Amino acid sequence: MTQYPFFVRFLMVSNIILISFIVFIFLAGFDKVKNFKEINAERINIIGTNGKPVLVISNRRLMPGPTLNGKTYERDVIDGREYMSGMIFFNELGDEVGGIQYAGIKKIQLAIQQSGIYHLISGTRNQVIGFGL
Repeated sequence: MTQYPFFVRFLMVSNIILISFIVFIFLAGFDKVKNFKEINAERINIIGTNGKPVLVISNRRLMPGPTLNGKTYERDVIDGREYMSGMIFFNELGDEVGGIQYAGIKKIQLAIQQSGIYHLISGTRNQVIGFGL
């Protein structure tokens, strides 16, 4: 150790600097809250504490199919759902309980067919309140 005092000192100082830098990066790299001015996404899933969806905001390509009693069905079970985009609400069990959906479909050269739906589903008793445009 007495043969290489400069080398040992250099290693100690460089290790202290390197460890300090790693600790600084580790602590400074994790912010608790991120603020965004704008977010671009094709689908946003808001998940509850149980891991099941509470709210889904989606474009028409990624719109989920209806969910009832824990089973998700194909989108084409509901007529016209493959053309809709919007928001779908779910209960604690993961079943669909309502939503706001919209579609604008170009039928011919200058005509666009537009439709909108706001619906609420009350339990599993097949009670639906809907408003359509």
